[in-house]
Amino acid sequence: MRPVSSLALLLLTGLLAAGLARAEAGAPSPETTKVSAVTDVTVGIVDTFNPRFFIDTYTPLIERLKARYPQYRFTTVEFPRGEPIDSTRLGANGFVILSSGDAVRESELDLQQIATRRRADRKAADRSVGAVFLVRAGSTLNTLADLKGRSVATTDPNAFEGSAVPKGELAEQGEDPEGFFGEVFYTEWNYPDVLQMVTLGMTDVGILSTCEWEDAVAAGVVGAHELRIVNDRTALGDRCRRSTALYPDLMLAALPTASPEVVRDITIAVLTQPVDEGGYDWISNTNLTDVRNLYRTLREGPYAYLRDWSAAGLWRRFHTEIALGVFALLLVAVHIVRVNLLVRRRTRELQQASAARERAAEALRESRAQLERLERGATVTQLSAMFAHEVKQPVTNAANYLNALLLMKERGLRDETREESAFRRALSEVYRAADILDRVRAALKRERTKFERFDLARLPERAIRHSRAKKAEISVECVGLETPAFVLGDAMELELVLVNLLNNAVDALTQAKTVDPRIRVSLLFENDTALLRVEDNGPGVPPERLAKLGKPVLSEKPEGLGFGLAIAASLAEAHGGRLRFEAAVPSGLAVTLSVPLDRTPDSKEHAS
Repeated sequence: MRPVSSLALLLLTGLLAAGLARAEAGAPSPETTKVSAVTDVTVGIVDTFNPRFFIDTYTPLIERLKARYPQYRFTTVEFPRGEPIDSTRLGANGFVILSSGDAVRESELDLQQIATRRRADRKAADRSVGAVFLVRAGSTLNTLADLKGRSVATTDPNAFEGSAVPKGELAEQGEDPEGFFGEVFYTEWNYPDVLQMVTLGMTDVGILSTCEWEDAVAAGVVGAHELRIVNDRTALGDRCRRSTALYPDLMLAALPTASPEVVRDITIAVLTQPVDEGGYDWISNTNLTDVRNLYRTLREGPYAYLRDWSAAGLWRRFHTEIALGVFALLLVAVHIVRVNLLVRRRTRELQQASAARERAAEALRESRAQLERLERGATVTQLSAMFAHEVKQPVTNAANYLNALLLMKERGLRDETREESAFRRALSEVYRAADILDRVRAALKRERTKFERFDLARLPERAIRHSRAKKAEISVECVGLETPAFVLGDAMELELVLVNLLNNAVDALTQAKTVDPRIRVSLLFENDTALLRVEDNGPGVPPERLAKLGKPVLSEKPEGLGFGLAIAASLAEAHGGRLRFEAAVPSGLAVTLSVPLDRTPDSKEHAS
């Protein structure tokens, strides 16, 4: 506990003695006193105030409370400056008078604000008190920056207006409040006080609470022109000059354990207290936001942890951000685990699907191999039927030429020219038969012959000669064959396709015994495609069978396998073309073989 000045002590003692004497004089005699319950009420005070506060405000307030509520036994306690408030000393019905700065610093006590002292001439209690920077009138120190490194006198390091408020102003101006001044002197309201130290030149600067300078001038303690204010922030309507922002003055607060009835009575008494001799009254509902912001800026009081870079300090400062970060990391971890599980499950599904596809592909390969074997057997039969006539004719011709040579020899007819011609023709027919056999073998082996450039317009003549049309005495009309149509492919394969189409037309006309049977072969052009069209006037094909033509199906012929048109269609597709089946008008079937034209620069054909 700090010592007060002798003058303040004498005044305080005299006032307390006078109050006790008045209490004794007006007290009832023991005989007339009624037995009643007495409630203990303790009022504490943090010792950081000017001695005038005790004379003008504190003592009159306590006296008023005692006189108004005799059912309460009031006790006062004092807490040393700079030390935490020990709430156990206040009891259950405890109240405390402290500065607004101490109210924020002691936020852990959860004090319930009752009233705040203010200058009676000010409307807002949260704009009542600040500080002034004073220098001698003749000093060369004119700005706040000029005070840097200078010696300073102030009341107490724990006084709100004497320490925290001035440092807040320095911080607001961008200065470091901790090392701004040089030597610092704390008077603790003893002799010499702040005004005397500045006027006597003991320090360069003095810091006082607002209105203390004006009160000293009014009391004649210091001349009005002896000192000068630095960093003047006095606003219009201010009774006292100031160098800083204004904050709430001292406050009366109750412990959360105080009885509601006691708090009500104390609140009524305080708020109805008349203006005291110092010009102060009490008002409720004060905003402490500026005080909290001040301590946050200074990193003091409840915000001292902002200076602490330890794990505990960082947690207290950034606990919300850290908690959110940890929560975000947990979400990320959960997301990663979930994604991994989904990936694993999806991988298993894909592996199972892949295995199933492999099994299906293997089954498909086996099915295709089986199909190829079946198709190859069917192809052998069909190709045999297709090539029988072609092979038979050159072999028969070759045999005829050889028999003629033998007959000439037996008769002794020697003609070298005729013999050589017969030999050459027989050899040509043998070569043709061999070529047909090579085509059969290549088809069975799925070998593709080398394509060559040839005139498609020359195929119908040979195909008609090798078909059964002449034997069946069916007229074949050719149209448009005078126009060349050069294509790339195998002439023999396309000729066999055309032979197959002609033989099918002959079979259809013969079986239907069509009157005046006719077959028409025409060469047409469509863009860059040559079209060989074989059309008959037979009975035609039902619509349900028309869509199946060209696909491997069972033949309706007793000796057929149903692969003739399918093989013809595959040969057409191997040449980049296709077979198109249509109903002829007025009756019959029209089959069109399309083959891409070869438009190389040396082509001499033209399309019309």
